[in-house]
Amino acid sequence: MNKYNCRLISLLLLMFLLFHSSGWSMEKETETFIFRFVTGKDMFYIPWNGSGENLEKLYTVIDKYKPDILSGRMWIYVDGYCASTENRQAALALAKIRSNRVKSDLIVHKGLREEFFITKNHTTPYQGQKNVVVVTLQLPIPPKRTQP
Repeated sequence: MNKYNCRLISLLLLMFLLFHSSGWSMEKETETFIFRFVTGKDMFYIPWNGSGENLEKLYTVIDKYKPDILSGRMWIYVDGYCASTENRQAALALAKIRSNRVKSDLIVHKGLREEFFITKNHTTPYQGQKNVVVVTLQLPIPPKRTQP
């Protein structure tokens, strides 16, 4: 190994160590909220099958981290899943409508905008559930403080 490669490797190792020991690399905790939908239907029945409780919990987390969301430091991930129909296009269309229903609720009740969401729709089940919308937030974990 020549002198240049040794210096490059040393520099990269130093950068890696600095990055991981500083505040630059904050760990993330994930909060996930699952909203169930009636097979073949796109209506967001809030009190149905635990959706009301999950929505209230999601509201609480959004309220707590709203400054991070509004500033673009935090995203709301919305994944729609519809695996209850054989027609792939129809399943994607239904998953999209369901995702939009959940996002619309958050836009109306929490004052958010479409730009705060990252949305993907799927024709596969989510952990065995065929008709759900999953909302995920990656919450920053504050750095651990060391005792003096």
